[in-house]
Amino acid sequence: MITRLVVQTFVWFGVMGALMFVSAGTLHWWGAWVYIC
Repeated sequence: MITRLVVQTFVWFGVMGALMFVSAGTLHWWGAWVYIC
């Protein structure tokens, strides 16, 4: 159960990061890094 929660959390962060950075077109968007961290 805990493993599933950890995996879901990392997948969620990955999806949110991909959406933000792909839409911005760069990894140099500090606002997205602040939001993720």
